[in-house]
Amino acid sequence: MASQTSAPSGPLSRTRERAGVRVRARALRKVSTDAEALLWSKLRGRQLGGLKFRRQHPVGHYFADFVCVELALVIELDGGQHATDAGISSDQKRSNDMAALGFQTLRFWNNDVLLQTEAVLEKILQVAQTLTPALSRKRERVETGATRGHTAALTPALSRKREREQEGPESCTQSPLPLAGEG
Repeated sequence: MASQTSAPSGPLSRTRERAGVRVRARALRKVSTDAEALLWSKLRGRQLGGLKFRRQHPVGHYFADFVCVELALVIELDGGQHATDAGISSDQKRSNDMAALGFQTLRFWNNDVLLQTEAVLEKILQVAQTLTPALSRKRERVETGATRGHTAALTPALSRKREREQEGPESCTQSPLPLAGEG
């Protein structure tokens, strides 16, 4: 019986671990199914609802076929091997594990992606619209119509400060402490 040795911990081991994850993800991207290639051609470059999808992206201990990290949405494409009892059980465990990490999983059959691509895209967009994204500041500015010169819509505290500055010093409340130089 082989003895189990613990892996070294620290930054170097994590770097090696992450490098292994990258290598595995790249390998998976090189050997995609026809359905994966077709769906990726429709999802890449923010083509679907302006959402950024990643392909063969690590989520927990798994590599999800497609992920929109912003919405925590995973899209999995299943072939015939997933129709067995073992495949169904494995897929359910995988979906549950990803749900525990905060990701919702959508599953489609490869055949549906190949023959009903538009219906699959509509379903993805429909589910994506129900999820609340954790907006980045850049996207939040775009969606609220704010630009660099108009950040008041983003931060109410900054908006109030600017209003006080524009009204002048008489609108500011007097501080109970004397100002510098006053006695």
